[in-house]
Amino acid sequence: MGSISRTLKRKPIPPANTFVGGAGIEHPTASDFAAKIGSTAISLKKYLVDNPDNEVSFYKRGNYGISALSAFQNQVVNYYYDTDGKITLQTNQGVFRNCNFYRVHMPNVPLFRSPSGFFTLNSIQTRGYLYLPGWTGLGDNQNHIWNSGSSSNQLDVLYAPKLVQLTLQQTSRFNFQNQTAIRRVIWPRVKNMSAFFDSSIFGNVNSSCIFYLAKEISYYVNGNENKHAAYWRGLGCTIRYVENQLKPNVVNDLAVTNIGTSQADITFSIPAVNENSIDGYEIWIHDINAIGEDRWQQYMPHSEATVSGHTISGLTEGATYRVKLKTFDFYYNVSDFSNEVEFTLNTTGILAGVINATSGHLANLIEA
Repeated sequence: MGSISRTLKRKPIPPANTFVGGAGIEHPTASDFAAKIGSTAISLKKYLVDNPDNEVSFYKRGNYGISALSAFQNQVVNYYYDTDGKITLQTNQGVFRNCNFYRVHMPNVPLFRSPSGFFTLNSIQTRGYLYLPGWTGLGDNQNHIWNSGSSSNQLDVLYAPKLVQLTLQQTSRFNFQNQTAIRRVIWPRVKNMSAFFDSSIFGNVNSSCIFYLAKEISYYVNGNENKHAAYWRGLGCTIRYVENQLKPNVVNDLAVTNIGTSQADITFSIPAVNENSIDGYEIWIHDINAIGEDRWQQYMPHSEATVSGHTISGLTEGATYRVKLKTFDFYYNVSDFSNEVEFTLNTTGILAGVINATSGHLANLIEA
């Protein structure tokens, strides 16, 4: 009776889920980078440095905490995307000190044990944001978080819907200073903003900024408005005390029209109002052309729309993109994603198309 041979196939390693801009300059190997996040080289699968921009990408299976990313020199690290939410552990003091972040996407980090967690935010990028939906507060007896003092800070959006306290004690240290370009601060659950000066938090902030704040912090016991909120209001900012956190309804008929070489229009029906009026729509973009298992190509916020027919600009000729929307309301409650649409920009003499990415149906062809 013949023997039966069996070939065991290894389970393929998934695509990269971590992307760090600029880190490849000083960390060309997995072992170099692993030392910075308190991990091992073998745990960083598919480690790749994508020249010439020195973008690092890798796949990390287990959860981890970052221990000393602050040792990067010359502020070369400019973004950190943790797309699967693997960073779930409390970080060390000063962990991101001197990283020149303009975008941070860490959906599951609950705590930052650091009085200078993101010390510098000095990029001039127009869509700089901190996306921290899992952030709830500070760690062990630390009294402040961001000590950003540069006049060139260009943060656009700070999204932290679960944050409940920014500081643990009265402190004269300054947090989020000179954010002269920020448009939105989403803090609907923050109930503790204890700081010595009224300008200690978001001092010299952009006067057009909208603050979405917890209703509970609106007044002290003596009936006066929270001193920080009153300070921001005095600068001309808009203060919205969040009455509820009901999700808006979803756009379900997103379409792409009027495709050009560097822009395209999006159309959709306005969803029914849940309870709060609709304020706008986050536009999330995914560049299909550059997609690769080892490259950063995940959905990220691109811009915002307020009406159907909005033009998405700044795209690459001949490139293929996917787009989807999130509705946000008066209190910046955010909906689930809309349907997804894939489209290709025109190139002279080449056909461009629109595909419903959910069904794969080719919607139209436009000859450039």
